Amino acid sequence: MTDSHININAFEHFGSIGDAEMRRRLSQELQATLSGAGRLILTDADTENFATALQNIVNGSAMLRELCAADVHLAHEITAEILDFIQKTKKTLVSETTEISEEQGLLDIYTPFENSEQTSEYRWDLLTKQLNQIYTNNELKLDFYKKELKVAFKNQALKKETETENEVETESEVKTVAKTSPESVWQHFIAHWQKLLFAKQTAQELAIIDAARKAFCDDLYKHIDELKQLQEILSPFTNELGRLWDMSRGNWQRINFDAIKKYAELLKRDKTLAELAEMLGKMRTAEQEYEEELFSETALRTDWIPQTAYRGDIVGVHESDDISSMLPSEAAFLSDAVLETVFYKKFAEKKLQTFEFQNKTAKYT
Repeated sequence: MTDSHININAFEHFGSIGDAEMRRRLSQELQATLSGAGRLILTDADTENFATALQNIVNGSAMLRELCAADVHLAHEITAEILDFIQKTKKTLVSETTEISEEQGLLDIYTPFENSEQTSEYRWDLLTKQLNQIYTNNELKLDFYKKELKVAFKNQALKKETETENEVETESEVKTVAKTSPESVWQHFIAHWQKLLFAKQTAQELAIIDAARKAFCDDLYKHIDELKQLQEILSPFTNELGRLWDMSRGNWQRINFDAIKKYAELLKRDKTLAELAEMLGKMRTAEQEYEEELFSETALRTDWIPQTAYRGDIVGVHESDDISSMLPSEAAFLSDAVLETVFYKKFAEKKLQTFEFQNKTAKYT
């Protein structure tokens, strides 16, 4: 089995973006687009912001599309290269968006609403100190939401009941609802924060992806030019562009094209060598077909093996009563005599915000 088949199948089954069905569609549409038999119709939302970059890669070189349209195997090889680009870039995104992940964790912690004026005011003060380091007041309008939340709790106390909740879209609408509920104000604030965070995350990811795309295209188009030269020199003996692609990325890079041309002229003069080259090419093709047939009959199974020697890696935040894993923000409740009961209530209901660990590793058989 060729490396490209292994890489494409590995991406479809274990890739780091989307689900298996989306990854399968992506690899199929990429190869069809390169071959001139289709087009890439997946969006950035489908592909976690990679669709625009992939369109630019495919459409950035007329020679790339021309060569792939002439050789299906080459389109397959280039597809594997592009999918590998996605995998490597996704790892970069994970390592370079730590700040976004930390803010998302903070958002998850503060999303639940506390229907207590004193508790909400205390939580608001803690949150404001952190958000003031990230956003200006004009961006998130913390003073506005603090004022509206205070007014909403005051109205709730006076009426002894929560007003009907309304979905509020703008500040002006919040102001026109004289007696809106505290929870609706909080939800509007959380929605506004989520929108800002999503926009910031998208912009950062697109910038990283585009920078990686430019570097990838420089390398890809350079090798396409080399492949074109190899094709012109060796065209009397092989039309397998996919095999030439592997050669252009390997040992052929260290050989002068003039030397390759001399070898080609030698093969032209000696019919026996030409016949041998053809036989070797047929043998390699048969070997590939046999390996592909074996792979198609192979079933992969994933076994999860517990690692009891260590606690595991943090994979997220969830609710539980595990005090040893709780977030620092939960411990803050214990610093105030009034809020201490809130902590015990959450502990008894197993609703403390705690880190979630995974101590299992995958074994593929």
